[in-house]
This record gives sequence, structure tokens and C-alpha cells, in this order.
Amino acid sequence: MPLVPIAFPKKSNPARYKAHGAARLLNAYVEEVGEEGKKPLSLYCSDGLKVFADTGSKLPCRGAIAFDHEAFIVVGYHLYRLTPSGKTFKIGTIAGKGPISIDHNQHRPTQIAIVSEDGGNYVLEGGKLTSNPDKDLIKPNSVAFLNQYLVYFHRDGRITSTAISDATDINALDYDSAEYSSDRTLKGVAKGSELWVFGEKTIEIWQPAGGEGLPFLRQDAIEIGTLSGASVQTYDGIAFWVADDRTVRAAKGYDAQKISTHAVDRDLAKVKDPETITSMVWNSVGHTFYSITSDEFTWVYDLTTGLWHERQSHERKNWRCGVAFEFRGKKLFGDNKTGIIYEQDVEVFTEGEAPLPWKALLSITHATPNRLIMNELLIDAVTGMTESNQEAFINVRVSRDNAHTWFANRQLSLGAVGEYSKRLKANRFGASKKDGFVIELSSSDETVRAISGIYADIEKIGI
Repeated sequence: MPLVPIAFPKKSNPARYKAHGAARLLNAYVEEVGEEGKKPLSLYCSDGLKVFADTGSKLPCRGAIAFDHEAFIVVGYHLYRLTPSGKTFKIGTIAGKGPISIDHNQHRPTQIAIVSEDGGNYVLEGGKLTSNPDKDLIKPNSVAFLNQYLVYFHRDGRITSTAISDATDINALDYDSAEYSSDRTLKGVAKGSELWVFGEKTIEIWQPAGGEGLPFLRQDAIEIGTLSGASVQTYDGIAFWVADDRTVRAAKGYDAQKISTHAVDRDLAKVKDPETITSMVWNSVGHTFYSITSDEFTWVYDLTTGLWHERQSHERKNWRCGVAFEFRGKKLFGDNKTGIIYEQDVEVFTEGEAPLPWKALLSITHATPNRLIMNELLIDAVTGMTESNQEAFINVRVSRDNAHTWFANRQLSLGAVGEYSKRLKANRFGASKKDGFVIELSSSDETVRAISGIYADIEKIGI
């Protein structure tokens, strides 16, 4: 029988019921190779992480900001200075335990404003951290910089600005309120030349304006809000957030387009406290990713392809990374449980000392009402070097009942160290039922880089 190419799942998209579809990509994503390649798509393992710095804290990273010569990261209850060599120095104490909001102005020396989720607000200037000395500032929940002003946002809807390039100078009269709706403000951000004020039911758009008081005026509003201020991210003029209808939205202009799949929506519907959902944005080898994380999952949206996949760390239900920032050309991530800071590395296929397992579930189209026999499965794998000098494997198993139960577990060797590609073969998978086969490929070995093709020798048999 001729070999039949088996299509990769383009995204992680398990259906509501397994009988309707079980496609998953876990710590793996597809990339378009184009007509010039052997196949139009390749499946890549997510980039690994190596330890860049360790603060020694057993508490999570909460937020960070970076400059040319140094970065600052809040871990647990403390603010640390981070050097390009990976050394950390404790500066001071930050209250709270959840995600922080952080930004800076054009003051010399630079003033960094930090807001914790409990309303604590701080100013870092010249290496010294103090609580904001201006008593006119009521407790904010976020801060953003725009048009020479640091702007604070408050849960009751108030918006307060500092003086030009001075975080310590706040006039009690320089405020206004987001009043389009009576909802509470969960976060404010700068998006291009505008301030976007994310409430529970609405988003207000404010633009710079002259005159007395707050130097911004409301220009428009979007009648959809957010469930979590920590889910809000902006990148390249686009805003991303978890909306109040438990979907994920993106807006380049003022159109809040739904980008989440039904699988993502179903997971969001299960979150008991949606304000605990966090998010990140980062770049990786031509891809830009936006992630949302709860205690039970991490979903990642690829802006480049418009497709979703899942991330999960070893022995965790979600991905270990909770903070992403770029520092001196390095892509850095803060652990969401410890004070470790990782560097993303496309040549690494572990997460620190932990393995980086990946998994892909794909289906062979059935020939209803006929059944199928799968005589042989061939997998074109791209491998790489490993320092451990150990043989690596890809695990294969199949299901005949839509991924409810599994059988024919096979461990396929990737060959000798340094053998950069290998065609793997597995035989005699038997006959399917009427729903055909679901194939699961997985590995936690660090040499597995990519899957460039999957083929099967299959034939139809009677009902």
C-alpha cells in the first residue's frame, strides 16, 4: 500500500467530547515551511530554558522591567536589581504577593513606579526604593507612562497623573474618573498614544489633552470589559485580554475581536477566581506569543500564525513561567513559584534541571462505515546533540476509541548522538473501530527538536 501523509494538528483544540476531536499540541507548535519545504508545516518543540539567575527566594516572580545596563524584578516581597551577568542584589520590600504593575518616566535619574495588587505604590530612584511620598495619591492598582506623565489607575475608577517627569509630584486636583459605566477599574495601560482603562464591563480610551487637571480626556469606550487585570497585555499596538464573557479578545483598533477557541473558552469557564489569571507576551525566532495562565492550564496564542497551543512544565498543570521581559538581547522569564530567572534558548530542550516534555495528538481520518488497518507508521524526526551522551526516544501509542484508552505503546530510538535526522518506524497497530485511530507522539528527551513528517501504511477493511 502507498504511504499516506498524516497531517499535523495545526493547533491544540480538543473538542467538548473526545468523539468529536482530540487534537492537542503540548509544548509544541507548528511553523509554516512553505512550498519550498518537504512538507508545508513542521512541528517544533517549544524553546527550552536555562537558569540565568537565582535570587534564592522560594516565592514567585511578580514583575520586571529592564534597561540597557540593569533590570529590576520583584520576587516575593522584595525588589532585586539584576545585572547582565546574572547577579542579583536585594534593594527593598514590596508588599503583596500577586502580580505588580511597573513603568518608568523620563526623569534623570530614571524614576520607576511600582504598584502592588494591594494598592501599595513605590518609587525607585537612584537605587533607593521608597513608598511614594506624595500623600495626594490614593491606593492605585496599576501604573502606565504616556506623554511624559506617569498615570495611576484606581479601582474606584479614578485616574491620577503625576507632574511631567516627576513621580513624586502629584496634584490632588490632577485626576478624573472613568464614568462611562459603574464598573470597577482592574487595570490601565498605555496602548500607542492612548490610555486604555480596563473595567469589569467596559474599556475606556483616553487621549492626551491640554488644560487644567488630568492631562487626558476620554474619547471613546468599548462595551466589553475584563475579568483579570493581570490578563491585559499590549504589543505592537495590539491589546490582549481575557474578556468579561470568558473569551480572549484582541484589539488593534477599537474592535475587540475574539481570538480564543472553544477549547480555551471551556477552560476559562472553569476558573473559580478569574482575577488570578495572569499573562505574558514574548518573542521567539520570528514568533510572538501571548499566554494566559491559571492554576490548571497555560494556553499560548501565536500572533504569527493565529494558532493556539498549550504549555506545561514537568510535574505541574501549567507552565512555570509567570513573567517575561527582554534584557540585553536575552529573553528572560521569572518562575511563578520560585525566585529563579530563566533565559530562553532555542538550543536547550530542558527547563533548568527539569525535562521539557512535549506531546502531539493527531487523528487518522476514518473511512466510515469502513474500519482501518494501520500496518506501519513512519515518523521523520529532527534530532540534535545531547551532553548526556544517552540514547533518546520518541514514544508512540494509539487509541481506537477517540483517546479514551490507549494501546500499542512503542518506544522508538532516535539513534546515535549527533545523528541529526532519523526516519522512525513502528509496525502492526492492528485494526481500528469505526472512528479510526488517534495517534499520540510524545517525548521528554532533550535531543528531539522537531517532527518534519508523519506517514502511515493504512488500508480499509469491512464494517
